[in-house]
Amino acid sequence: MSAGLLILLRHAKAEAQRPEASDFERALTPRGREQARQAAAWLIARPEWPPARILCSPARRTVETAEALSAWLDEGRFREEPRIYEADVSTLLQLVETHLPQASPLLLIGHNPGLSELLAALCPGEPAAGELPTAGIALVEAAVPERPGPGPNRLIARWEPP
Repeated sequence: MSAGLLILLRHAKAEAQRPEASDFERALTPRGREQARQAAAWLIARPEWPPARILCSPARRTVETAEALSAWLDEGRFREEPRIYEADVSTLLQLVETHLPQASPLLLIGHNPGLSELLAALCPGEPAAGELPTAGIALVEAAVPERPGPGPNRLIARWEPP
């Protein structure tokens, strides 16, 4: 059994839901744009973790968060993945199972509660595997090629904006 690296990035701070607009179209706030910039700087400063593939929810706030990673987006690694939007843990695990064996590190850019629930499922009992805040990042060494569920997975780093 080998291990792959899974990077989870929750979208940065988005504007509040408005009755006249869809949740899907919510944009980042000025604070969110700064959070996305900080998260991208933290990731890009670690040359040992450049993602082989980036899967991003197509919601506006996740795409805007991903745009901060422009150095990585120009290399053909970026894919919008509609199943990430409003995904449950099962769907996210299926995506990891499908992509991680061929693309490690794998970066998922998505939403809560799904990403936080995925982190908890991958690293049960790990105190630092709590809820990801906006623009929060978690790096998990996950079992490959077996389905990455509870087991020999390990949280190796976590970051959140100040």
